[in-house]
Amino acid sequence: MGRTNDEILDIRDAYNDKKNNHDIIAALEKELSADKNTGARFTEMIMLQLKAKRMEEWDNVYVEKIKEDVKHLHETISKDKADVSFLIEFVILRNDTHLRETMKLYKKTHNTDLARDIFSKVPTLVVCPSIRSTPRVEIVWTIIITLETQ
Repeated sequence: MGRTNDEILDIRDAYNDKKNNHDIIAALEKELSADKNTGARFTEMIMLQLKAKRMEEWDNVYVEKIKEDVKHLHETISKDKADVSFLIEFVILRNDTHLRETMKLYKKTHNTDLARDIFSKVPTLVVCPSIRSTPRVEIVWTIIITLETQ
């Protein structure tokens, strides 16, 4: 997680396995569906990442999109049953700048930490700052999904 679209495409292109016709997506779908300990949410997360559709980094901050995400995140987290798919999409598909600014606005608007709110609502999702030593360490998230209970 946290890879650019180009990095994901490079990984897909470099995959070399004749048994799976050199298709990492097909190989992982088989592997993950065969593993009874892997939940559907984890599989969804991996497949979404492999699509390489993450927002590209940009210099401008699109405030309206950030406000829209903060509103949708708060609505999602406030429901009795959170929309886990939206939370996964948000973390995987938004770029680092967008994540950083969304986290700031969420905290300012709701006076609470987004990662803590997600975890308190959906304990099968563990959201924490990555310990990778990169400049974007504060906003690169790792999601670990335990045995699915939903």
